[in-house]
Amino acid sequence: MMQLSVRLVPVGDTTLVVALAGELDSTTSPILAAFLDPLPRSRVKHVIVAAGDLWFCDLNGLEQLAITHRAMQEKGGHLAVAEAQPALCRLVALMTEHGGTAIPLFSTMPDALAGTGVEIYEQTGPPRPVSRHLACFRRARDPRAEAHHGIRRLRPQREETPITPDRQENLPPPGRWSTIVHRLRSANAELESANEELRSANAELRHTNDTLIARAAELRRVNDTLVARTAELDEVSRFTASLVHGLGDAVMVLDADMRVLIWGAGAEELWGVRAGEAVGRPLASLGTGLPVEMIVPLVRDTLAGGTRRAGARRVALDAVNDRGRPTPLTVELSHLATDDDSGHGLIIAMKVPRPGDSHDR
Repeated sequence: MMQLSVRLVPVGDTTLVVALAGELDSTTSPILAAFLDPLPRSRVKHVIVAAGDLWFCDLNGLEQLAITHRAMQEKGGHLAVAEAQPALCRLVALMTEHGGTAIPLFSTMPDALAGTGVEIYEQTGPPRPVSRHLACFRRARDPRAEAHHGIRRLRPQREETPITPDRQENLPPPGRWSTIVHRLRSANAELESANEELRSANAELRHTNDTLIARAAELRRVNDTLVARTAELDEVSRFTASLVHGLGDAVMVLDADMRVLIWGAGAEELWGVRAGEAVGRPLASLGTGLPVEMIVPLVRDTLAGGTRRAGARRVALDAVNDRGRPTPLTVELSHLATDDDSGHGLIIAMKVPRPGDSHDR
């Protein structure tokens, strides 16, 4: 938690030294403002900030000093910073370069007080730490023995330190305490509100993170399912291709647009067209010896008839093989049907007819 110590030391009729120790930032600047804001309405004209023990200061704290400096200038005085750390000096220089308020800086307190009419200033330093001594043992008292001898230990009276006039000058006026307490309570309420907002934002972030983790797990499950289905489809595709290539006839598979899906080894041997050249292209553009003007209407008619026709359709055609020789063919067309009995392609098997084969014209 950030801490700031503020000590006011009047050193003249119109000069006040403000000794700061600790850290001055957005959290502790309201504490300093509670001491500095009433000064423009008092008889103080010069404020000297003793910053030798100020370990940290950000732009919020520096802006509070600049506000007091401008208020002092309006009444013919100023605010100066003495014995500042190098980091604070650089921050003041940067603010001045960017058009901010130029706060005077002095390396020593006498230099800072030179323009205020105060010649001697002695700052009471913090008490020196007492060196630790070695542990020693002492004899524990026996209450029963003390009661037997009539010894009664009296608790020493706490000596009250009287308030001297010098110490009384350092205390705020009685009416100022309510203002200081109000400012401190306001600052504490702002901190609690900011803390509540941070807790709410943190809860929202945790909820969003949990949602993202759940979505990521769901996406992983969907991806695993798709990978498994893809592997199954690849296996079916490989099996179908091996089945088609293993048939002795020239087998091809067309989709509903008459594009080649599968081109068997028998078709390669019969027409001299490799599978890589045929797959994906329309049947009519392959340049085979098939009578396109006859086979295309036949394919369209078979596709238009749907799967209502029972069995395969067989016709005889005259074609020319890859060697340019006339070749009579028996072409058998079968539907590719789905589970709902809707056709979406054809299987075409072509073979050279043998005596006794039946066919349709």
